[in-house]
Amino acid sequence: MDTSECLQCGNPIEAGLVICPHCGGHDLEVAREDLRVKKIDVGHDNLTVNQAQIALDKEFLAAKKRLDDFLIIVHGHGSSGTGGKIKVMVHDFARSLIAARHAKDFIKGEDLTRTSSAAKRISSNHPGVRSLKEWGKRNPGLSILVL
Repeated sequence: MDTSECLQCGNPIEAGLVICPHCGGHDLEVAREDLRVKKIDVGHDNLTVNQAQIALDKEFLAAKKRLDDFLIIVHGHGSSGTGGKIKVMVHDFARSLIAARHAKDFIKGEDLTRTSSAAKRISSNHPGVRSLKEWGKRNPGLSILVL
C-alpha cells in the first residue's frame, strides 16, 4: 500500500485519500513547486550583526521583488544555545516588517512544532507551508518570514 504524510498532522495516510483519517485535514496534496521559497543564512559566516542586517535587508528586498512566499532565515541560535545577537536582530527585523505591513507573519524556529499556536495560525492561513522540510521540526536556529 502506498502512503504519504498528511501535511496537517504528519501522520501516514493511504495514497489517494482526500481527507486525512487522523485529523480530518483536507489539504493533503500541496505541491512544493507552488511555493516560492528563498532560504538565506546570516548566522554562519562570521558576520557582525550589522553585516547580517545588511545581508538580510538585501535578501528581503530581492524576495519581495521575486514575489517569494516565504523567506527562511538561518540565523543560528548563539553560542550559548539560547539565542545570539543575530537571532535577536532577525526577530526584531521580522516584527518591524509586520508592523509596517511589509510582511504578513513570521514564526520562530523554536515554535516550529505541529501544536504551537503560531504554527497553527500560519499553516491555517498558508497551507502550503506544511510542505517545507523545515515545517514541524523545532529548530531555534532559524525563523520563517511569511511574505
